[in-house]
Amino acid sequence: GASIVLLENVDSPTLPTSWLSDLMSEISSQRSIFDNTIFVLTSQVGTNTVEKWTRKRLQSLQSIEEMPSDVVAGNIEVEGLLRYELNKHHEFRSDEDSRETAVGIENWLLVPMAPLDKNAMASILHNIASSNQNLSMLLTESASERILEALEWHQWIHKTTGAVLRIWSPDGVPPLLELWEEHVLQPITKCERVISAKQSLVLDFEGSSTDRLWLRTCELATKREGHLDVKSDDGRRWNCRGASCSFYL
Repeated sequence: GASIVLLENVDSPTLPTSWLSDLMSEISSQRSIFDNTIFVLTSQVGTNTVEKWTRKRLQSLQSIEEMPSDVVAGNIEVEGLLRYELNKHHEFRSDEDSRETAVGIENWLLVPMAPLDKNAMASILHNIASSNQNLSMLLTESASERILEALEWHQWIHKTTGAVLRIWSPDGVPPLLELWEEHVLQPITKCERVISAKQSLVLDFEGSSTDRLWLRTCELATKREGHLDVKSDDGRRWNCRGASCSFYL
């Protein structure tokens, strides 16, 4: 699988001549979440050509020729949605004094052809959760999987076709960090009795019983009798017997 990234409006005279090489150097220095990303300049290739490539790729992946006409129409609609503006995570800015321009990603088109690399994203999520100076916590594997599932489906699923639109970032941090801050940390701030306790915090997910995320106060497990025993994503086991609170994601 591959991802096609389309760069539009790249003929601006304010752009330094080295902008493309600088951009590619920045990208190559980061860990890509999607494999085999293809970059295309519309000034050299043309938007219509890229749309044909997109349609061809969607056809090969989804066997569009064999689908009913209503499904075909839905996939054509997905192609239109792929022109998603990413202003929320990136910006275009120009320094008039130094005449330096930072190339933003708001004019990029992403065609997702590879699944989300959950191992790489889980590692990033672990670092985000454990390195927070104000509210550091550990995650169980089930909690990590639930949060990544929310990243993949909650924000970017297309309601009609079920197709998933994902945004691209060199290291994958911006969308995950936003999800963490808005949909995990904000509910946790209401768990005053839990976060005020002088114990380790472990975020767990109970999918089969309550379908909620649980923030628990825990101690390293020495005896399992009488206490809730959970395993964090770093391999350690915890006795969680103190205060706890829950919320939906």
